[in-house]
Amino acid sequence: EQGDVRLLISLTPGDNPSEVITELRSALESVNIDHQRLSFRFSGEVPAKGGQAMLVALGLDEVLGRLRRFAYGEPKVGGRDVILEPADNKQARTARLFEVTLPETPPAEKPEVDLTPRAAAQVAKKGAQPRNTITRALQIQQTLAEIEQRKKDDEKWKRPKMVDDLPQLRRYLKKQYGSLASAWTHGLDLDSNERVTFSEFSIAMRNNYFKGDIKAVFNELDKDGNGYITMDEWDVETYEVLKTFDEMVLSNYGSFWEAWKAFDDDGNGHLTEKEFLSRCNSLGYRGNARKLFKYLLPNAHQKYVTLPDFAPQAFNQSLIDPESLSTLSNKEKTEKAIQDVKDLRMERFDLAALKKLLVNKYGSLAAAWKYGLDLDRNGKITYNEFSRAVREIGFHGNIKAIWKELNTDESNDISLEELDPAAHKHLSQFEAHVHGKHGSYLEAWQALGVNPGTRIHKKQFQEMCAQLDYTGDVDELFKHLLTKPAVPSFSLSELDPRVLQESYMNPERLNPVSRKEKVEAWRKESLAKDMGASDYKAVRTILLNQYGTIACAWRHLLDVDGNGKISFVEFGNAMRRIGYKGKIKDLWLQLEKDGNGYITMDELDPKAHKALTAFRELVLSQYSNWLEAWEFFDHKKARRLNEVQFVERCETLGYQGDANELYRYFLDHPSCEFVTLADLDKEAAREAGFDPERFNTLLKKQEYEAAQEEQKRQQANKLAEDVPSLMKILLKRFGTITAAWAQALDLQGNGRISLMEFLRAMQELNLRGNMRKLFKALDQDGNGSLTLGELDPGAHEAITRFEEFVHEKHGSMIDAFRAMDIGKKGRLYGADFVEMMTKNGFEGDSEQLFRYLC
Repeated sequence: EQGDVRLLISLTPGDNPSEVITELRSALESVNIDHQRLSFRFSGEVPAKGGQAMLVALGLDEVLGRLRRFAYGEPKVGGRDVILEPADNKQARTARLFEVTLPETPPAEKPEVDLTPRAAAQVAKKGAQPRNTITRALQIQQTLAEIEQRKKDDEKWKRPKMVDDLPQLRRYLKKQYGSLASAWTHGLDLDSNERVTFSEFSIAMRNNYFKGDIKAVFNELDKDGNGYITMDEWDVETYEVLKTFDEMVLSNYGSFWEAWKAFDDDGNGHLTEKEFLSRCNSLGYRGNARKLFKYLLPNAHQKYVTLPDFAPQAFNQSLIDPESLSTLSNKEKTEKAIQDVKDLRMERFDLAALKKLLVNKYGSLAAAWKYGLDLDRNGKITYNEFSRAVREIGFHGNIKAIWKELNTDESNDISLEELDPAAHKHLSQFEAHVHGKHGSYLEAWQALGVNPGTRIHKKQFQEMCAQLDYTGDVDELFKHLLTKPAVPSFSLSELDPRVLQESYMNPERLNPVSRKEKVEAWRKESLAKDMGASDYKAVRTILLNQYGTIACAWRHLLDVDGNGKISFVEFGNAMRRIGYKGKIKDLWLQLEKDGNGYITMDELDPKAHKALTAFRELVLSQYSNWLEAWEFFDHKKARRLNEVQFVERCETLGYQGDANELYRYFLDHPSCEFVTLADLDKEAAREAGFDPERFNTLLKKQEYEAAQEEQKRQQANKLAEDVPSLMKILLKRFGTITAAWAQALDLQGNGRISLMEFLRAMQELNLRGNMRKLFKALDQDGNGSLTLGELDPGAHEAITRFEEFVHEKHGSMIDAFRAMDIGKKGRLYGADFVEMMTKNGFEGDSEQLFRYLC
């Protein structure tokens, strides 16, 4: 703790103050006082003609104590007298400095010197009266400051200046509450019944220190004389603004509670001014939204709106009924309140939230079913397929509970009818109508003269439905047929993927049959789908639909370990994966004919097994292993064979069977257009990949090293060491950070991503690095979530400015797009977008904005 010691030094005319201090330091050094830990300065003006001057020494108490003892002996420094400041001088100076009156102390026979705290304690023990030191003066000053602060606080909280008429009352309440609307809600209409009686008004006036004639003011406000005051009598302007907003909310949401859930979409329980303005603009509110927000604030100091401010009635409805809690204990009340909060939060992870996520990603539930859930196109999905699909799209809710909610018939699978009954109804009606009239979608397109590869837009689809005599809701049907949110058209292959594989995978369908036979076959196929797989014939149909051939199904579904046989456990797992509804044991006994305890390929498809066995025996009879045989097949070193090349090589080899059919047996998937060494023999492919020097005729060492370098380069491109490298990877892959945000990061479309969503996105992008460190570096505000503004502030600012411009100019994004899409093409090109934005008076960089929006 630092203090000071004041010395009186006698100066002669012409003395230099700095030289005096230097001489004093030399004197202190001679008596072994650490003067380096002291600082000196003269207090006040130094007399030029000589006389006494006060020198102040600052430093630690330990050193100052030694200085006091030195000065107590009244030494001479350079012929000058040095004495310690007298006590009476010190008291007077302290009183002047702190403006306090110190009590007089009787003079002592000997001056007491406060050398150290220990010395002070010894003096106190002897009964000496405490001296008025600077420390005591500071204590007195602090006490006086506290008394002064209490006086100020009392002055601050004393009654304000009273008002005595209506204009003064309104001004006072507006100052107290921020607005007349808030004064009405929080100062007058405390029970939220939209009226204030004279008794309520009197209580409110007394609480607000009104000293005028309360009865006269009430009568002045009660214009219709009905005995109470309403909002329109209190302030007409405020009433009209709030009434317009309430009507808009009820017309869009039906209730204030539903409106609050829509406004508070992030679920944090309050609305900032920016969030409120954004919601009002999206609803097309034409009034002054900023003024409306001010009206909803409870006081002039709060910066956000809560549910009680937004709609007191909705808040009262959301509370637990007090009568129902009257018999509950405090513990039960607390548990019930906590459960209510959990239920409110879980609304973000329920079935409605899942459907919203699917619609945001795919455009409709029908498209989500086709491209996100029912990937094998068998019309139904099992629980394993469902859970895997919803996890892949980033859903974090209770999958088991949602599955139970969807699976109304308590079967082993769900269909589109259970996910979206309306979409299933429209699509089923259209499919039945087309197949009943033409036999298939392909023949319907051919009958209408439409190229199968043409993308169908809404107007053309309406004309086609008119020609097909379809009487359903065409507009609603078209929405269910779209495959992506931003693509306003669909193709025949997207409507029915089997069209592309029809002639290739199933040549028998090209045989000329009557339309009646086609319709009957389609009806049988639909009936089989509805009934589900319950026998081997149905199982075989499912395997052919999913894998193209039984041989492919054997490799990828049944004999996964590649040992040439499957046990009952393997068979049961495979049947459950494809949704088999019958008794697996009976099907097993039906297929396991020789009773050896396992099933082989020849028991499922003898024809395919015979062809594959003959081909392998022929190959190995002419070559020592499959690696040498592959060198013969892949003589062009393309590492793959299409159907023509495979058939030509089989003929050269001398294969006598159907080479085209054999080619289909080796295909990895019905959509593949080539076979590789891995399709012919996995072990040979593994050897060729891991030991290139041993088989240098197949994969030369130079080629292997080049491939390894390329792999290392690709892995390096996926390493995100810091934020710049991550941004570089995202820009290279997506073009812009906004595209990466929309397509890979913010899959739920709520404007922010958590740490788990970020980690999952990085995993989906196959990026490596310390992702938690990157997330912490990107999370600038430290709130545990990322926004587009933290990844790309420039893009976020440009898009925000664009949204504000659109809402101000057109009211909504849909209206703005319709105004810009002059040709009604359903899309905007860069030049057209820039031209329209310039024409509408947009001041920002339209070209850069277009790149952000793409």
